[in-house]
Amino acid sequence: MNKKYLRTIEERESKYPTALPVEPDPIAIPRTEADAIIMPFFAPVRLATVIPWGDMSDPANTLQIKLVFILGFNEPGVHVELL
Repeated sequence: MNKKYLRTIEERESKYPTALPVEPDPIAIPRTEADAIIMPFFAPVRLATVIPWGDMSDPANTLQIKLVFILGFNEPGVHVELL
């Protein structure tokens, strides 16, 4: 990722939250635009404590997230095939 990564992922999450209310526990799948990524990556992260995250299916709602799958692709649309 390049120095644009954190800023662009925060901007994207504020407009399009990525938490999903799946069972048994909700997850988040943040990503950013392709030009913020140098080398493609997929990073599963288990947080030490839960944090509130915007619900993709209802942006007015928040979910308590402990598992995050961070996607980093440098080609537009590649994430769709993976998902």
